[in-house]
Amino acid sequence: MMAIIGFIVALILFKHFSRRLKHYRQVSLGEEVMDEMPYATSWHQEWERHWAAKFRRQAEWRQWCVDHHHARYEPRRRRRRREREEAELRRADGAPAGTA
Repeated sequence: MMAIIGFIVALILFKHFSRRLKHYRQVSLGEEVMDEMPYATSWHQEWERHWAAKFRRQAEWRQWCVDHHHARYEPRRRRRRREREEAELRRADGAPAGTA
């Protein structure tokens, strides 16, 4: 009984990964190329494609973080820079730093 269940599970897993491999080949090579070269995608090409996509997503995420940080804190920096410059001008004129 256990051998039959094991065989059925193995058959299901084989079919599952067979369909998945076929899908990845179609995605990486395109449908028209897939008909001409059924086994053209190697594991190395798939590996490179996977990691290239991952690094691209990480780069996009980092750029979003930089843009978000810049948009959030740049107005505050400009205001502080303007206040510093005004205080330096007041000191240069001889007025106390706390007066407007």
